[in-house]
Amino acid sequence: MQIQPTTLVKLLRVLLPRSFRNAVRRPQITLRRLVDKARHSMGVISDVEVMKGWKVRCHPICRSEFSVFQNDPEQAAEMKCFADHATRNMQFLDVGTHWGVFTLAAIHYGGKGVRVVGIEASSDAVAVYKENLQLNNVVSQVDIINAACGESVGELKMLTTGAGGADYLVVPAGERFDTVTVPQVTIDSTVVSAGFKPTHVKIDVEGFEEEVLRGAFQTLRNFKPTVFLELHGLLINNRGKRPQNVLGLLREAGYSKWLNLDNQVITTEELEACGYNARFIAINPVG
Repeated sequence: MQIQPTTLVKLLRVLLPRSFRNAVRRPQITLRRLVDKARHSMGVISDVEVMKGWKVRCHPICRSEFSVFQNDPEQAAEMKCFADHATRNMQFLDVGTHWGVFTLAAIHYGGKGVRVVGIEASSDAVAVYKENLQLNNVVSQVDIINAACGESVGELKMLTTGAGGADYLVVPAGERFDTVTVPQVTIDSTVVSAGFKPTHVKIDVEGFEEEVLRGAFQTLRNFKPTVFLELHGLLINNRGKRPQNVLGLLREAGYSKWLNLDNQVITTEELEACGYNARFIAINPVG
């Protein structure tokens, strides 16, 4: 009997852990990260120049992702734009911290009065995030919430990308048996529980932007923070959602001005032309 490809894929998903499957898909990246973890176990620490004149100490696994802000033009522009909009003593809500480069940037450019609340679903990423904070002597300025961020307080089923995918957790496009269940908070609940008044919010949640914004309405309306948003139009479409809804929610919360990474006004038509795959800043003009 011939096994159909779709049947074989389902069988492999049952037999092999997702983290192992992702490692096999990206063998070179996986090997490099395993080597970096081994080096770290022997006490090796990396120093990475994120932007000209600014170096961070970090877990060796972070080298490649932190270096992109020097090597990749778009991400270099993103970090420069973030630095341009950072303010002294900013109160920064970092949603989707991963390994914490934007947390470190906020503190570097905003000074010792900066307070950060970081939300990250992946426990593996949080472990590296915590170490990076310790290596840069900024632990006291950061509160960490190891949870997903969404529309309501509760739980969320997510998929791990494993070492080959930098330990991100993502929301599946449909029902999957190989998910993990993580606690979920909202931006609004986090702000209340932390007694926090954010001046800046970064949202990088791999296609879960609509849900995060639905859980952020009161915060956006009450505090009018500058919002740094990475919009993943393709991932949103893959989940059967509409990226236009993200823009509608921003407008509903009072955000009618959007800037690209060059600090130029970006229109809905321009976002549509790029498939709603864009990094941009949303500003409430009365904020």
